[in-house]
Amino acid sequence: MMIILKTMMKTRSRYLHIYSICMLILFDSSSVSVAISQTDVWGELSKKVILPCPFKPGKDEVIHWNDLNPGTKPVHSYYYRMDKLDNQDPAYSGRTSLFPSELSQGNASLLITDVQKSDEKNYSCYVGTSSSSVEHEIRLHITAFENPTIKYTSKNDRRQLNCSVKNSTPEDAISVVWLQNNMSVAAGIDFHIENSTDILQCVIHHAYLDRTWTGYWEMTGNKALIIGLIIGGICFVLGIAGLRYWYKSRGRNQDDVVRGSYEERTANFP
Repeated sequence: MMIILKTMMKTRSRYLHIYSICMLILFDSSSVSVAISQTDVWGELSKKVILPCPFKPGKDEVIHWNDLNPGTKPVHSYYYRMDKLDNQDPAYSGRTSLFPSELSQGNASLLITDVQKSDEKNYSCYVGTSSSSVEHEIRLHITAFENPTIKYTSKNDRRQLNCSVKNSTPEDAISVVWLQNNMSVAAGIDFHIENSTDILQCVIHHAYLDRTWTGYWEMTGNKALIIGLIIGGICFVLGIAGLRYWYKSRGRNQDDVVRGSYEERTANFP
């Protein structure tokens, strides 16, 4: 019985020793640092977008950007201090690049140009150096901010303005504010016009893209009418003055003719 207990104690001690060594390797090895974080990024259709990937600066960087969908080719790879794109997914050909001058500062962000709707997916960024490694997951959302417009409509003596933008998602990302004399007077895509002489501004803002567009509206017909009346009044006054001048000039000419004729007639008598 004593022999069995001694054997069990030795076995247990041996396992504890192995466990301690494993824990020491796991927690005392400062050369290994692996972390996974998730980030949401919004990109605008047909524009550029940057997917962030910070890491602890180190030597001999190995960078892999991948599409997390199974069975896909790499989006962008970098090692031996150069891009490795021989096996790159053709959908990203000529559209991806890193920032080589910023790698020494711990920036492995990926620039994607001419953003497509098909780019909307989950990506992973892995960076390994001689001293550490890190991995990030990025969810890229694609939206658009196309053709912002301000339109005027009139029906049954109800005059209204509408401010909108095409293909913008999600809906809660868009806000519309109406300004009058640079002061906020209303919110929402529709605005009822009460005073046609006001100059109104429509401000559309996309919260995720941080894009803002401002449209201006004023009743140009009323302004044209007012200007026309002013010009017409000036022309009328000038016309009256011109007629008066013409009549006065005409009278002086007739007197001269009469006097001339009278002198000629009297010259025929001795």
